[in-house]
Amino acid sequence: MATTRLHLGQRLLGARPSPAGGTSFRVWAPQARKVAVRLHEDDFPLATAVGGLWEGELDAAPGDDYLLVLDDGDAWPDPHSLWQPGGVRGQSRVLDVSSGQRKATGSTIRYGPSTPSGWKREHGSGSSRSPSSTKA
Repeated sequence: MATTRLHLGQRLLGARPSPAGGTSFRVWAPQARKVAVRLHEDDFPLATAVGGLWEGELDAAPGDDYLLVLDDGDAWPDPHSLWQPGGVRGQSRVLDVSSGQRKATGSTIRYGPSTPSGWKREHGSGSSRSPSSTKA
């Protein structure tokens, strides 16, 4: 069984680099007869698991691009990808959030307030820069 981070007792979907090397891929595709990961221009099949899940450990490193292939058909980006450098229709990219890779590659991932109260904490209560303010 591939190792991956645990979240609320469940293994996460998507691509997760393993501390031992390689990357664990986990996909939920309950109607699919076959699921593969297209990596380095080759398709690597995933094994079936319970509840419509497919999983496998592949030789992929952080920064590698990949797509998911269902039933030998079209290739699609991973809906659980943490990094889509080419946009939502482009290839997914393996990201190791524990390594600080996002800083080394120059990608911008912002973790911060997404609520008005969080905005006030970060910018002060009298700030004119608020999510609800608009410029005419």
